[in-house]
Amino acid sequence: MNRTIMICLAVLLVALGLTACTQAVSKAAAEQSAVPSAADSTEQNVLPESTEPPAPEMIDFEVNRYAVTAGAAAYLGGAEEQYKALVDAVCSKKETEPYTDEDAAKRAVEVFAETPYSALAEVAVKDGAFQITYTGSGDADTFDAAVKALVESCVYKDANEAEKALILYRTIASEFAQEGGENGSLYKTVTEQKGSAEDLANTLTYLFVQNGISADRVSGMVGESERSWTAAELS
Repeated sequence: MNRTIMICLAVLLVALGLTACTQAVSKAAAEQSAVPSAADSTEQNVLPESTEPPAPEMIDFEVNRYAVTAGAAAYLGGAEEQYKALVDAVCSKKETEPYTDEDAAKRAVEVFAETPYSALAEVAVKDGAFQITYTGSGDADTFDAAVKALVESCVYKDANEAEKALILYRTIASEFAQEGGENGSLYKTVTEQKGSAEDLANTLTYLFVQNGISADRVSGMVGESERSWTAAELS
């Protein structure tokens, strides 16, 4: 009987041992499944591929043929309509254009002489009309296309006035060649992207005005040299 009890105890101990072993194995397996594998950690820590920041959207620009500097606008006064009629006449290659007031017509011609389109023709005030003689040095559409391409290559839509002014200045400084010698026309400076220091100042002033920045060209003496600058009012 004692032997029988011992055998029963031995069987019971073996059974308890197997049960404990099974529970330990199950617990270890559960703990192992709760810990992420090296592969899982690698997948979780993978960074997205680097991408370039989105490029700013460039401006959709059209030339305003009538835009003038603040000083020119003040000088024109009531001659604005005569000035617009003269610009239209030259750009459409008309040989004459009537005016209604001779004094206003003379002021219009003076302001017109500062525009890029003055390179296309010479204008006289005579017999109640603008008398227009063409020089054969280009056409308005060619100039406008050059300005449009230049502005749309550097000015972006959301730029404020200060940003536009800086962008245009840097564009002139980096893409236009400064040359010595006589001053050229605004038309030639823009289409050929080169000119004297005064030509470049004129071009920058023109581009400022075209982009809605109030500006004028100013000049003065530095020592014995005459210099030109662009003065702008930024809001």
